[in-house]
Amino acid sequence: MSTIDLSVVIVNYNVREFLAQALRTVEQACAGLDAEIFVVDNNSADGSVAMVRERFPNVCVIANTENVGFGRANNQAMLRARGRYLMILNPDTVVQEDTFRTMIRFMEAHPDCGAVGCRILNPDGTFARESRRAFPSPDVAFYRISGLSRLFPKSRRFGRYNLTYLPIDQVAEVDALSGSCMLVRRAALWVGQARAAEAGTDPDTLTPWPAPGQALPYPDPADGGAGLFDEDFFMYGEDLDWCFRIKEAGWKIYYTPDTQIIHYKGESTKKGELRYVRLFYGAMAQFVQKHFHDRYSRLFAGMLHVGIGVRATQTVLGNWAKRVRQPLAEWVLAFAVLCVVAKVRSLPVNFSFSPFFYYAVAPIYALVITTSIGLFGGYRSRRRRRVRPAVLGVTWAFLATVVASFFVKSVAFSRIVVLVGYALAGVGIVVLRFVLAERSERRIGRRQAVVVGPPEEAQAFQNHLVGLRQAPLDVIGFVWDEPLVRAAPVQTVPRLGGLNQIRDIVRLQHVDDLVFPAEGVPNGVVLKLLRELNDLSVDFKMLAEGREHVIGKSYIGALTDGPSVVEAESRIHLPRSRMARRLADVPLALLGGLAGVFVRWPAPQAGTPRARFVELWQHVPSVVTGRRALVGYDPAGSFIPPPEWGIEEGASPILSDAEAVSASRLRDAYWAYTQRQSAWTDLRLVARWIRGNA
Repeated sequence: MSTIDLSVVIVNYNVREFLAQALRTVEQACAGLDAEIFVVDNNSADGSVAMVRERFPNVCVIANTENVGFGRANNQAMLRARGRYLMILNPDTVVQEDTFRTMIRFMEAHPDCGAVGCRILNPDGTFARESRRAFPSPDVAFYRISGLSRLFPKSRRFGRYNLTYLPIDQVAEVDALSGSCMLVRRAALWVGQARAAEAGTDPDTLTPWPAPGQALPYPDPADGGAGLFDEDFFMYGEDLDWCFRIKEAGWKIYYTPDTQIIHYKGESTKKGELRYVRLFYGAMAQFVQKHFHDRYSRLFAGMLHVGIGVRATQTVLGNWAKRVRQPLAEWVLAFAVLCVVAKVRSLPVNFSFSPFFYYAVAPIYALVITTSIGLFGGYRSRRRRRVRPAVLGVTWAFLATVVASFFVKSVAFSRIVVLVGYALAGVGIVVLRFVLAERSERRIGRRQAVVVGPPEEAQAFQNHLVGLRQAPLDVIGFVWDEPLVRAAPVQTVPRLGGLNQIRDIVRLQHVDDLVFPAEGVPNGVVLKLLRELNDLSVDFKMLAEGREHVIGKSYIGALTDGPSVVEAESRIHLPRSRMARRLADVPLALLGGLAGVFVRWPAPQAGTPRARFVELWQHVPSVVTGRRALVGYDPAGSFIPPPEWGIEEGASPILSDAEAVSASRLRDAYWAYTQRQSAWTDLRLVARWIRGNA
């Protein structure tokens, strides 16, 4: 395989516009060099692959069907690369026209250099500290995690992690570089520096580059090279690990200020999701475990792991700060209302509540209200403006407080205060949510919808909406796995991606609604997606057969023409969480068990409602301990629902085999329950089963 000057490798994930900008600057920087460009796409849902193939035909595209991670994707390209030098570059960067030539000249002037990085600038023009780094040894990591590195950036001791004590315009030998821009000598990956020096020849000629698919991530240890990226690092940390192994192979790593790039940090992973926080700090812990486990005492390693955990916790708390604002505001509102009501209550009778009420009981009452709203899903991202979970939460909190006051006398204050305070707090919370919802609706025009299903269903739904004078939705595309796509006769609705890309599609396309056609989409797929996407700010809708109705929780709204269209829309009722189900099951089971004591004698006649009642409440212990749900499937029945439906074994069945005319009816009954499950539904099903007409 003939070698060339340079191979540029870019791993892309959902940053199409940044990638296009980066490729334009990369092509300009490659002028005068014998170079090749690779783009490895990790299953992007924003059309990145099509854009590169259309606008940059000379770029070699490797399109993965899943997100394989940063290290593995780079390895895919490097195993095919022919360059003497490998440029690892992020897609959200802009390089100068002279960047590649300047860095190659530096390499040629420093034959002991295995990797070199340049000055990295933030979008505002300031110097990015990750341009040069030290390895996170216990002391260096402690200074960074404790904040000492920020307090004393010019200190040689405390500022070692980002070498902030060095001038930014000074060439320096460093420990590590940023994976966003790193030029690596190919020979450093397969040949140790000592062996190259002994040979006294060009190290690039010592070892042939392995054929694609025939090389392992690491070379033969006898060669002493650093190898490719460690694919055990999914994202973050792999650049530190790579630099560590390059230095272990005897090569040096340098920083040069002679050229620069701009890096729009984190554009491909700027999601604020917990999984990215875990990946980042998990990678730091993984690096420490891999390289420092045997070099330092267990105490030092343990302290470092604790520090990483503390830092990760701080980041998670910061990401969740915005989500805490609404429950905190509603807690303050409820607390203030309860205190005011208590003050007003004490005026006519010339007495006042003890300080214990204001310092302890009222805050607990307010916490019970917000906790109950949360258990009913009132603080999920797409339900923060909903009134229904607030009403249910306040009602349940009132009932729980009244019951608790009978058993815990220290919180048994005036029930008038509890009744009026909870009622006014509920009204205040509902008004607050109504105002926020109105502001949100004024901000949004027509809602953007994506059909999750075959193209013919998406096209038929789009055609129906086009015929309306006032359509409630704009269908921007459909999502379905490519092997299952069948071309419709006239297909104008574009395919946005596969089922495993829905999360990214919702985020990138700002989707408001996911519509599931009843025809062509298995029920199991719908339930699986509902659970996986439950944290997204998107509404789920079911399109009935005939495509003229959107099925809601308690009724079917017609998609007819006229001003009633928007009102007729209804959302799919999301499956209850296990916590919400237990919150309803346990009190009902305890009350029923208590009642069962009185109906047990005299012994009831078999087959009567009283006998079925006694039989049901014999299962109270298993319901209370969570081994059974109050309502669920019969393990001895002919139909066991799939696990993704979220239906548990029940003390009473949703529908008995004896009452089901056919297996299909039994299945339909269970499926209908997943769409309409609630504490009230459970109570009705229990009552019908006891009466004998389940």
